[in-house]
Parts: sequence; structure tokens; C-alpha cells
Amino acid sequence: MSKLRLFGSFFAMFAIVYGPVLDTFLGPILDISFLTCLLLIISNVVWYQRMRLNRFASQLSVFPVLIFGVCLLNIVLLDIENIEHSARALMRPVRILVVLFAVAIFARYFVSNVGRKAIEKGIMLLFLVILLHAVIMILQFFDADFRNAIYQFTTAKNVLQQYQSTRMAGFSGAGGAQLSIIQSFGLILGVFLFSQSKSMQTKLFVFIGCQLIIASVFFAGRSGVLTAIIFCPLYYLYLNSQQPASKAMKNTISTTVLLSLVTVVLLVFLFDSLADNIYFMSAFERIFDSFIGYQDGGKFKVDTLIALSNMFILPNEAMHMLIGKASYLHNNTLYSINTDIGYLRLIWGYGLVGSVFHYSFYIFAIYVIQALPNISKAEKSLPIILLLLTLFFNSKEILVFSRMSFQISMFVLFIVYFVSQRAPINLSTRELREL
Repeated sequence: MSKLRLFGSFFAMFAIVYGPVLDTFLGPILDISFLTCLLLIISNVVWYQRMRLNRFASQLSVFPVLIFGVCLLNIVLLDIENIEHSARALMRPVRILVVLFAVAIFARYFVSNVGRKAIEKGIMLLFLVILLHAVIMILQFFDADFRNAIYQFTTAKNVLQQYQSTRMAGFSGAGGAQLSIIQSFGLILGVFLFSQSKSMQTKLFVFIGCQLIIASVFFAGRSGVLTAIIFCPLYYLYLNSQQPASKAMKNTISTTVLLSLVTVVLLVFLFDSLADNIYFMSAFERIFDSFIGYQDGGKFKVDTLIALSNMFILPNEAMHMLIGKASYLHNNTLYSINTDIGYLRLIWGYGLVGSVFHYSFYIFAIYVIQALPNISKAEKSLPIILLLLTLFFNSKEILVFSRMSFQISMFVLFIVYFVSQRAPINLSTRELREL
């Protein structure tokens, strides 16, 4: 792929993942991410005179269609009087379909132009996209003028100023747990690239890039910190286990030592230079409040878990529980039902039936990927861990099919899928495009 095409792919990928919702009278209609996906689909139809869906994308599309059907049913039967709020939940599976098809088209184009190295290059492309957004978030934290210059065009400006000062939004609608988790997906990509790359220059670049991404996780919220301290080490150990035992042990020891040294140096540097920065200290105390509380009072407690333990709230009506009421999807803002738990909020909006279709999408995708031929276990593991992380963090708030995280996981999913299905390397470019 030429440098011009790579640059174009990078720009398109950034727009697909982080394209902001512009704060105008058109509201969510001006979602640059959604519009970019729509443009990709229209271009594909115009070029080929048909949709040209591959089998895997077609199979996955069944689940959003079923969700749409359940949502339409519950609106007609139970929620027609709240149609102004119900419409948002009804359009959610439509957005999912558009993003799904667009990312599949983009991934197929990328594989057809790059070939067998599309996994390595595609993951690096996505890593760079997340890294760029991390840099933007860091600049926002330290430069209020830069932050406000971006916020004036996005819905983030509607968030309280104090919240903006300690939780950076980047190009998203607001900082917080979701963005923190989304940025932490970049750390998983970094672990994959660091483990699989044979180039020391690439390893060093990825390692440095991960430090910047960790900072963006820190400046958005604390949920993504779990990825950094738990899932990234576990994933690295898994990838390392695919190598010979002696090499795996050597890599584990050297990486552990390097990470320990860098962590100590960074902490000393940050506290030496930013101890007087009230916003940094506020962010630090928010992230590590459990440890600070233990040191001060001898009791270790996690405020988030305590809050979530009081959020197990379910509908009382049998039909509501079964098929949901669409307007209740955003119940913690529209109604006096305070729960952030993603699994429960989906039940309120789509019922148990709709929820099953949500999770079946992810389970089916994992099933297909793990059975792919011509792909190593390490390559299969990347989309699988991103899908599993989505299901895990859905216990905190709605992450299933959420904006940004869905684009990231679907691009990795389809890159791996198309490389697996790719024809022998001596096929012509025209034949490759038909994969």
C-alpha cells in the first residue's frame, strides 16, 4: 500500500472511531463517525452497483435486525406514548448495522491492498489512531485553551466545567469510564504489537506509545486502569506462552524489569513536576482513592463497587422484563431509576429477549474467530479479548455496541477474518477484491 493510501486509511480510521458528535441544532445527526461509515457504504454501492456483503458480516447483521424487531414491538405494545424517547433506542441497532457494514468494507479494502501483513499493519494503524487521540487528551489536560477550542464544537461543552477539568473528553461527548475503557483497548493492541514484533524499533515505539495511552486512560477515568494492571499483564503472559519456554521466560523477566523501572521513574517525575497541579492531583486521588483511604483509615473500599451494589434494579412488570420499554434504555437520565450497570440498562430498554440478542452477537463472533483456519492462536486472541473485555466492562455501564469501542473491536475482528479467508498470494488485485 502506498504512503498516500496509508495516510488516507489512517484519516478514515480516525474518523470512523473518533469522529465527534458536533454540538449543533441537528444534534446526533451530525455524528462524524456515523456519517463517515454511511459514506463508505454509499461509495461501495456506487462502485460495485451492489452492497457486496461478505457472509460473516451478513450473519452478524441478523442480531441488530432482531434487536430492532424487539424494540419496535415493545414500542408499539408498551411505550408508544414516549415515542420521542423511544426512537433513540430504536435507531441504535440501525447505527450498529451501518457501522458494522462500513467497518467490514474498510477492513476488506485494507486486506486486499496489504495482503497477509494486514493484521500487523492494520493493528498498528489502529494503535496509532488511539495514540493520536491519547495525545489530544493529554494536551487538553495541560492546555485549557486547546481543550476549549475542541469542546466548543462537540457535545463535551455541555458537561460541567469541573468535570471537564479532570476528565478529558478528547473528541468524544464526555470523559469518564467509557472513554477510559475505550482508550485502554489501545493498551491491548500495544501488548499484541510489542509481543509479536521482531523489530526493536517497533517495540520501543509501541512501549513509549503505551505510556501516553495510559496517561489518557488516567485523564479520562479509572475503569480503564483495570485493563492496564490486570488484563494487559495476563494477555502478555498468554502471548508469551505461545513461544518456546526459554524465550518466554526471558521476555517476561526483561519486560517486567523494564516496566518496573519506567513506572518508578514516571511516578517520581510526575510527582516532582506536577505535585502543585490541582487538576493532576484531583485525577490521581480519583483513580487511587481506595488505596489512599486504606492508608489514611486502614479500610480498603472501592466506591464504584459500593455504588454498583445499590444499582441492581429491575422492572416489576413481566412484559417489560421480557421485551423491555425502549424509552427506559437511558433510565438514569430520563427516569428516576439510578443504575449504570450495562446489563440491567439493556434489560430496561430491550428486555431479556433483546439482551440475549445483544450478547449472542459477541458470542457468535468469538465462536467464528476461534474456528478460523490459517491464523495463529495469537492472532485469533486479539479480537477475542477485545470482545470479552466489552462483555466484562458492560457490568459497569453499557459498552456492548457502544460508540468507538464497537468500531475498534469490529475492525480487528474483520481484519483477522479477511486475512484468514484470503486467497493465495499470487492472485490478481481484481481477484483479491472479490474476497
